[in-house]
Amino acid sequence: MFDWLSNKLRTASKGDGHPLGSAAALREFVDALPKSSPIPCLRAVDEWLQDAHGLAGTLSPDAYRQALSVLDASAQEALQRLWLDLFPQAGGMADDRWALLHTHYGYVQEAYQLALPMFSAGGELSAAERKELALCLLRTLRAMALRHKLNRLRYKAPQESFWQDMLGLYQKARSRNLVTLGMRPYNEDGANTSIQGELLRV
Repeated sequence: MFDWLSNKLRTASKGDGHPLGSAAALREFVDALPKSSPIPCLRAVDEWLQDAHGLAGTLSPDAYRQALSVLDASAQEALQRLWLDLFPQAGGMADDRWALLHTHYGYVQEAYQLALPMFSAGGELSAAERKELALCLLRTLRAMALRHKLNRLRYKAPQESFWQDMLGLYQKARSRNLVTLGMRPYNEDGANTSIQGELLRV
């Protein structure tokens, strides 16, 4: 994974020296995460995701997208454990865990929505770029759907923009013929899914 990141980031001069601006820096960040403690682990990731605009402004588009991908992927184990701990007692919900999850998925959604315009709007994409764009769209939808699920646990109605944003992502995927492209959003996922499949699960 990181050998491929090295190739992607080698020419990204903007952001050189940034704590997340190289494959080596990303590897160091992931290795330093407190993986045995899900709450501190997620907070460490969110320290970067909460300022996605700042991150996008200091890294090249390629470097930003790869840093985002690594940050997002590095949080998955912690997220799984927090979901399992969301109901520690029968009939009760852990408010602190709900808030952490809800906040995190909001950061992820915003961060990926910043990444989407970095792909060429009208020009042809390479096979690798198509796959990367599909993954960005898929992960955006996943974050939105999980945040929606958390809101439903609190009996909260979705914001008016929720379905409009979902439709916009679907239309973007359709314009690139990516709607039914199968892939695993994260290594922890047991099977392939697609943008169409994720929408049907909301």
